[in-house]
Amino acid sequence: MAEAVDPQTIIGPEYNRTKDSVMATSLIGAHTLEHMYGRAFLVLIPQIYVALGLVPIQAGLLDAVRQLSGGATSMTGGFFVDMFQHRRAHILAFSMSLIAIG
Repeated sequence: MAEAVDPQTIIGPEYNRTKDSVMATSLIGAHTLEHMYGRAFLVLIPQIYVALGLVPIQAGLLDAVRQLSGGATSMTGGFFVDMFQHRRAHILAFSMSLIAIG
């Protein structure tokens, strides 16, 4: 007669999955930080404008370069996250750390 086998013993430790609640919290937190970071720059532009003595076109170019580089970084990051889906939580934690240190 066949023995009952515990599925955890078959799967092994390399297939540990992040809990859904942890993943959801991380995704929501990262998304919130991304929007806060992106919109905070718009609040700071007037102060940067005055402090550096910029003309309006320079302030606009400063924001345009930031948005273009952010878009390129987001596309590249999305490519790597899709490639390494099994490490999504680690990539998310690393990205949040980079945002935190500036």
